[in-house]
Amino acid sequence: MPVLAAAVAVVAAICLLNLLLTFGVIRRLRDHDQRLAETMQSRQHRLAPGAPIGSFTATATDGQSVATAALAPQTLVGIFSSSCEPCREQLPLFVEFASGLPGGREQVLAVVCGPAQDAGPLSEQLEPVARVVIEEFGGELAEAFATMAFPSMFVTDGEGAVQSSGAAVSQLRLAAAVGGAR
Repeated sequence: MPVLAAAVAVVAAICLLNLLLTFGVIRRLRDHDQRLAETMQSRQHRLAPGAPIGSFTATATDGQSVATAALAPQTLVGIFSSSCEPCREQLPLFVEFASGLPGGREQVLAVVCGPAQDAGPLSEQLEPVARVVIEEFGGELAEAFATMAFPSMFVTDGEGAVQSSGAAVSQLRLAAAVGGAR
């Protein structure tokens, strides 16, 4: 009987040690998740508000030339990827938001990044409300707006800088409304 009691005590000690180690691992994972979230929030995958827009010149699908200097105040810019699921989710919201802006499609610039043959469906949805530019990944417009993640959306200040930016239309609504009230 004393051997059985000793064995139970050893097993209990091992279980207690295992439980303590498990709690330690869980705490470390929570710390890791929090640090990762903070790092991802601090890293910009697009130009931040106030940052200057790089120089670009491109031709839209309707033949119009678009350039950095031609971006008016409160121009809405959306950069989408032809192979991006979040882009497809944000596209109808972007189109709806763009259709309500004063200035019409001249006040909206949309960029579809990816192979030209894959850009058609996105381009067709965007053309009624925006000047659309189709370019390969890493193209001139994506570079000008320092876009490394899709979708990326911006409101310009008319002086060659970004007024607001985000990955969702909801992040731009307030900025566009506030900017228009200046």
